[in-house]
Amino acid sequence: MRKDQSSGNRKDVKHHPMKYITSILFVGLLAICLQPLSAQETDIQINKNWDHERHSWQAAWVTHPEASVLEYGVFLFRNEMQLDRVPDSLIVHLSADNRYRLWVNGKMVCSGPAKGSFMHWRYETLDLSPWLKTGKNVLAAEVFNMGEERPAALYSRQTALILQADGHPELNTPGSWQVMQDLAWQPIPVSGEAVGGYYVAGPTDRFEAGLHPWGWKEASYVPDAAGDWKTPRSVQKGVGRGYMHGVAWMLVPRSIPLMENKELRFQKVVRYTRKQSAEAQRNDVAGGQLDTALFLEGKNPWLIPANDTFRILLDQGELTLGYPVLHFEGGRGSQVRITYAESLRHPDGSKGNRSETEGKQISGYHDLVLPDGEKDRSFQSLWLRTWRYVQLDIVTGDEPLTLNDFHGIFEAYPFHCKGAFRSSNPQHEEIWEVGWRTARLCANGT
Repeated sequence: MRKDQSSGNRKDVKHHPMKYITSILFVGLLAICLQPLSAQETDIQINKNWDHERHSWQAAWVTHPEASVLEYGVFLFRNEMQLDRVPDSLIVHLSADNRYRLWVNGKMVCSGPAKGSFMHWRYETLDLSPWLKTGKNVLAAEVFNMGEERPAALYSRQTALILQADGHPELNTPGSWQVMQDLAWQPIPVSGEAVGGYYVAGPTDRFEAGLHPWGWKEASYVPDAAGDWKTPRSVQKGVGRGYMHGVAWMLVPRSIPLMENKELRFQKVVRYTRKQSAEAQRNDVAGGQLDTALFLEGKNPWLIPANDTFRILLDQGELTLGYPVLHFEGGRGSQVRITYAESLRHPDGSKGNRSETEGKQISGYHDLVLPDGEKDRSFQSLWLRTWRYVQLDIVTGDEPLTLNDFHGIFEAYPFHCKGAFRSSNPQHEEIWEVGWRTARLCANGT
């Protein structure tokens, strides 16, 4: 995980040596109260009843038949099944290289795999029955690999997916699975120089909505071009414990809980500005007014006129990490640039007090979203972002753009604090707070 964009310039605080040592020991006490929760907010449980030691993999690792398996790529895997009745359980075991997200009938189920090594490549075991229905069902998996630019914490043999279902061999990969390369995604390389410090978190995203096969996760989906979906190529049969040579991935069960996920809402709008185009000024175009309170709650869409330019700076209130989510419609020819930073900066590049914003500007990495003019569009970054401040720079084309909502999804290891600490020194409580939030932000899929 990225340590953040730089170590920054903390406020100068002088400590007595003994107090400093006491504070360090105090933060160490945090380990006492770190306890994992049993599950995330959704009621997904890791299945414990499978005999992992003696299980025989029948499914094969599969990939796109033509695209590079080593370079950057986002791939969509899809499989349909008919059910006369919803079974009491449908247990599947799945993994991917490098990362996957799994949906059933358009509903998000989980993401993975947990981090491991080539000799301990993790897979998840899940019961999909809560998401099934009678009739046509769709299993859909998005698999991405960031190639040479991928985060340092993610390593890869090659892009691939494996899924095996108990009692439903027709769902095993390759079976009747289909795959498509999603060309809507392109990487934006990020350097340490660009973010002002050490950087190992991988590229950000350029997402062109007009190239994405919208609805592909749903049972009602009909491809625009049948040739876009192809029969995947088998790479290697799934292999578990007991094999030592010639194996790309030795599959072992996930040993940690699924990550905690929850919605994040920005605390406030720091400022928003408009730079109206000459054409809009000549035509006396009005619009772009923003009810900031309702927009932050996701209750007030923001209509941005055509041929206009807006900038809005948002404050999360504290440093966090997760996935930004933007819901939008219309706006063909528009651009939305999303910039992230732990702090704003003075003109000389210094940060100072992170809560102060006056006279400071944002500098950080960014995603770029290109709307296609249609309704019900959304963007969620492929990989984690870290931020306290987020800035949207919006330039519209010949069509107005509507931002229906913008928020984050927090993701971290499901630690739960069961301890407490009290001291006559009020600064100790601040240290506890900072230490706890640091532990949350620095623990992910390990």
